[in-house]
Amino acid sequence: MCGRFNVIDDPLSKLVSDWLKIDFKPTESNSNVCPSQSVDCLIATSANNQSVTQIAQQAYPWGLRTDWSNKLLINARSETVAEKTTFRSGFSSKRCIIPISSWYEWKTDFSGNKTKYEFIPKDGALLMAGILVKQVNSYSNQGSFDLDQIAPDYYLVSLTTTANKQCQPIHSRMPLMINQDAAENWLYGDFEQAKRLLDGKMPVLDIKSY
Repeated sequence: MCGRFNVIDDPLSKLVSDWLKIDFKPTESNSNVCPSQSVDCLIATSANNQSVTQIAQQAYPWGLRTDWSNKLLINARSETVAEKTTFRSGFSSKRCIIPISSWYEWKTDFSGNKTKYEFIPKDGALLMAGILVKQVNSYSNQGSFDLDQIAPDYYLVSLTTTANKQCQPIHSRMPLMINQDAAENWLYGDFEQAKRLLDGKMPVLDIKSY
């Protein structure tokens, strides 16, 4: 799973901008991005109603409120995201990328002590896969997380996959990452092109414990 991650402007902004040939700059650095907070994402958009698709930056709240849990729904499993009723529409037409600097997991030992681990890419940035989902349950008309603001049209849900050999000793799940060369196919490719990216390979990481 992924319940916290890290967005640090330098070198993240430059790397993502260079990789995708865009001007990406996070709203602010945040070393502990939590569910419900606004997250800068990359989405596909058509400028001035033109047929040419471009990559744009837009912020969305991370996590969806549901009728069946008192916790925000922040992650979707990559193995089932294309079929699940809650996620299928978002996967089909509202995929996004979340540029991050690292992410965190916690592991509890036999004595109940928790150790925090940070997973850090060697090149300074990761492109985490996500989808944008509309609120479709009884919370739909109850406003945003901040009741003084208009509720957003979409909420961010990040994708997870089975942990690779490097991460598996700490947690069985890990974020699904999109290779920079596959970013356009993820953002505005068709359904089948996107499905082929659901088994993305994770780059080698540095792992720190705290």
